[in-house]
Amino acid sequence: MGASITQRPELFSAVWCGYPLLDMLRYQKFLVGSYWKTEYGSSDNEKQFAYLRKYSPYHNVKSSTAYPR
Repeated sequence: MGASITQRPELFSAVWCGYPLLDMLRYQKFLVGSYWKTEYGSSDNEKQFAYLRKYSPYHNVKSSTAYPR
């Protein structure tokens, strides 16, 4: 959901985010996020960091973009 609205906000008129995973560079440091490293990768790995940075919703918000409310 987070990556979808930051990459293609024009496709949505509203968004509900019940359990957000939006900071892909630090998610593994919070609560049960460390269990998801096999699925998403880890920012501690240089190659995976670059990939995570490209689609991390938290790091790709643009001030000039109209996002759904």
